[in-house]
Amino acid sequence: PNSSSTENISICNGQSYTPPGGTAQTSSGTYITHIANAAGCDSAITTNLTVKLNTSSTANISICNGSSYTPPGGTAQTTSGTYITHITNAAGCDSAITTNLTVIPNTSSTANISICNGSSYTPPGGTAQTTAGTYITHIANAAGCDSAITTNLTVIPNTSSTANISICNESSYTPPGGTAQTTAGTYITHIANAAGCDSAITTNLTVIPNTSSTANISICNGQSYTPPGGTAQTTSGTYITHISNAAGCDSAITTNLTVIPNTSSTANISICNGSS
Repeated sequence: PNSSSTENISICNGQSYTPPGGTAQTSSGTYITHIANAAGCDSAITTNLTVKLNTSSTANISICNGSSYTPPGGTAQTTSGTYITHITNAAGCDSAITTNLTVIPNTSSTANISICNGSSYTPPGGTAQTTAGTYITHIANAAGCDSAITTNLTVIPNTSSTANISICNESSYTPPGGTAQTTAGTYITHIANAAGCDSAITTNLTVIPNTSSTANISICNGQSYTPPGGTAQTTSGTYITHISNAAGCDSAITTNLTVIPNTSSTANISICNGSS
């Protein structure tokens, strides 16, 4: 008897298959060929040929400058460009992968920061600093790559001053940044200096006492007396006036004014002629 057989053959697109006793085929189909079998009679071979498709894909990849990316089936790349590589797909045929590689540059910036002595500043991505210097820190920028931040930190000294202030008794003095004071003492207050930092002001406050005195004054009737800091007086009485003393404070002067009356008298005198 003649013989027959069936073969199911799969090839990848771009390949060819030659059935026994036939010619090379590159497209899917059923091909019947004949050869002599072992007995020298006809052997009909039915070949079911399937051509499997190759595949392709595109990948858009971004990396940071200084990094690398290895496309499937390729080698590590560090520069922007289009790279085509080939691997075997799930069907065992060719898979062409187009990789569009973009290298994103890292960024850098500089910040000049001033703080007051006793304060601290934390650079982005760094730790709190209290001393002047240059600090370099790293954070992720908007693109997710490295952002190097250089911080030039300046520490501004706080200032202090002393003021010796004198006031008169019953007056008050308000130290800068403080409250009104009426008693002698040392008061420490704080305000912002020209640089915006702390200015400690020590105020040594002295309260000068006011003074008083009494004057007993006598005048003759018809005369007048003007007490210091007052107006002319012609009648007996007690007059209180105020002037500034040597320290510039109040001096209260009590004037006890006495008006002495004038007197008159009559004398009957006899002299001899020739006398005076």
